[in-house]
Amino acid sequence: MFNSILFRTVTGQMHWNISETIEDNLKAELIIKDFGYCIKIYGEGRMASSNSDSNWTSDLVNMSYGWKVQIKEVIVEEGVKSLASGSFVGCSQLSLVSIPKSIEVIGSRTFSYCSKLENINFSGTMGEWNKIAEQSIGWDFESSVKSIICTDGIVNL
Repeated sequence: MFNSILFRTVTGQMHWNISETIEDNLKAELIIKDFGYCIKIYGEGRMASSNSDSNWTSDLVNMSYGWKVQIKEVIVEEGVKSLASGSFVGCSQLSLVSIPKSIEVIGSRTFSYCSKLENINFSGTMGEWNKIAEQSIGWDFESSVKSIICTDGIVNL
């Protein structure tokens, strides 16, 4: 597994390598926007679990950084295959999440205690979402998500 790599770019953005395996090429980027912070997850592959050596979420959970409560948006780009358990637990201001149809599984408690997150935008169909949900036991445990907005309709939870 990769160790988490955090660095600042010229624009003040922060990046992490969050790949599950050496074959994966997955990154997370913290973007500062006018309304707050956005996390963009991009690349190809599966996200490392929050229990692994590449625990990028510990940087977000560490309240001394102050990012966790300021994250308002999560953008997951096409090519990402999984979201790790507990990735966004307690992001109390999170209200916008976009998930691509390349996602195969969402870990348990991924959006727990995200009290402002009521809808998730999914770039696939309702049928594709239902297949993901079957493989993603407990992904919505203790979350406020009420619906998944798909390309062909809405899945109410």
